[in-house]
Formats: sequence, C-alpha cells, structure tokens
Amino acid sequence: MSKMKRLKSAGLLCAALFLFAMAGNAQTKEDVIKAFNQGVAAFKTNDFVKATESFQQVIDLGTKVGTEADTLRGKAEKFVPGLQFKVAVGIIGNKASTGADMLASLQKTIDLSTKYGDNETAAKAKKIIPQIYTKIATDAFKANDLATALTNFDKVIELDPNNIKALVSKGVIYRKQNATELNMATMQKIIELGTKLSDTVSVKGAKEVLAGEYMKTANAAYVKSDFKSAIPSAEEALKYDSKNATTYYILAFSHNKLKEYDDALAAIEKGIPFENPAKEQVARFYYEKGVALKAKGDKEHALEAFKLASAGKFLAPATLQIKDINKPVVPAKK
Repeated sequence: MSKMKRLKSAGLLCAALFLFAMAGNAQTKEDVIKAFNQGVAAFKTNDFVKATESFQQVIDLGTKVGTEADTLRGKAEKFVPGLQFKVAVGIIGNKASTGADMLASLQKTIDLSTKYGDNETAAKAKKIIPQIYTKIATDAFKANDLATALTNFDKVIELDPNNIKALVSKGVIYRKQNATELNMATMQKIIELGTKLSDTVSVKGAKEVLAGEYMKTANAAYVKSDFKSAIPSAEEALKYDSKNATTYYILAFSHNKLKEYDDALAAIEKGIPFENPAKEQVARFYYEKGVALKAKGDKEHALEAFKLASAGKFLAPATLQIKDINKPVVPAKK
C-alpha cells in the first residue's frame, strides 16, 4: 500500500472513531435527561426511593458527559440528600423496619448530604439517630435484654450528652441488675446534668435513690449495732434528703451508744421538726435526748426530756429513767 493510501485510511479511521465518540456522548446526554425526567416523575408520585435512584443516576451519567450535563447534574446533587432523607423517614415510619434498617438509611442520608454539601439535611438526620438508638434500647429492655439496652443507651449518651432520660433509664436497668455502685454513680451524673439543665424532677428522683441507698446501708449497720458504720452512711443519706426523721434518729441513737452526746443532741434537734408530732411518734427522740442529757449530768433537762418521751413503747423505759433520776441520794456512812 502506498504512503498516500495509508494516510487516507488512517484519516478515515480517525473520522469514524470521532463520529462514534460523538454519537456515544449524544446518547449519554439523552440518558441524563431521561433519568432526570424519571426522577421528577417519581417525586411527583412520592416514590422517593425511585426518585433518589434516578437523580443519583443523573449525577453518575452527568459526570461522564462533562460540562454539557453540569446544569442537570448540579440540580440532582441538590435533590438527592433531601430525597434520601424522605426515604429514611419512610423506613423509620414502617413498623416492619428494624433498628439497623433505620440507622443505615439515616447514615446514608448523612453521607450523601456531606458529599453534596447539604449541611442542613445532614444535621436533621444526625438529630434523629439518638432517637433510633433509644427505640432499640427500649425494645431490648422490654424484652429483658438488659445488656443490649445498656449498650444502646450508652450510644444515645455518646451522641447526645445532654440526654438525661437515657441516664435515668440506665439507672433503672442497674437497679434491676442489683448493680448498686453503678446505679449510684449514674444517679450522681443525673444530679450533675440535671442541675446544669435545670431539670428539677430528674435531680429530685436521683437524690431520692441515693438517699434510699445510703439509708439502707445505715439501717443495716444500725440493726447490727455497728454504730461506727451507721453514722457515715446516715450522714451521706442526709446530703440527699435532709428532712428524713429516721435518718436523724439513727444518728442520735448511734452517737449516744458511742458516748458522743453532743453529736447525739445535735442530731435530735435537727430531726424533731421532721418527726410526726404525735406524742408516741416523737417520743423516740426525746428518749435519746434524755439519755444524752443524763449522761452529761444535766438531770433537770433530762427529766423534762424523759417526761416528753413517756408515750407508746417508750413509756416504760422513760418511767424507769425518771425514777432513777428522782431516787433519793443516800448519804455516805461515816
């Protein structure tokens, strides 16, 4: 073949390849338009799954076409995050959906929103995720799967540190597991967070739990006559409930047994205002007051206290104390 013929053949081949490429690009552009129109049609019928897929196809094909498809591709990029969010909302609203399905759809929303610069939609999806973990945790709790419930409540707190309801739920689980130390540590966190958030209801509930736990420990020591152990536990209980008459009584009784009479009297004075004013109820405080005053040598005021203690089950011991104080002093023989 002559040189001229070779050049002519090469020219024809290049022209054919150019025409093929042009035809391919033209067809691809038509596909972009077709996909875009399909997305619009799907959106109008609320078929958000199909709409999202179609507009994503517009983006993928448009990237291959180049500048000719920039306008449609740009519009599709704006549509996709919002449409995917609608898909996620639909999955969340479907009772048959699992927690994993819901989380996956929301994460896809976040990924697409981040990719296409839609910060607002990403923020909306992120806001819902703790709610899904809460649902998973709640369902697990109802099924008595406490380990799974705790794991998911922890995820809620990790994503939403101010979610005090998740902390309260953890406390409920710990109490059910008899995990006292973990429960008390959680109650402390609730008090700290609740104070920060001005959530007085949650703070009050946590304090009641802590007061109850410390009081339980104090009472157990009191019953065993371990008064040295009863005192610090009772004092801790009062930090969370300063109006509990029984706690003050345990303090008074324990201090008297340890011959710490001034401390006993201080506990009595603080406790009496919170005791039932009925004579047979408040008698226990006056009896301990009489014991402390008598030991300190203040017989006059001890008698007054024992007279006020003369009611109910304290009537007999108070009467004996009064007789002991009033018995005549026998002069020593010379």
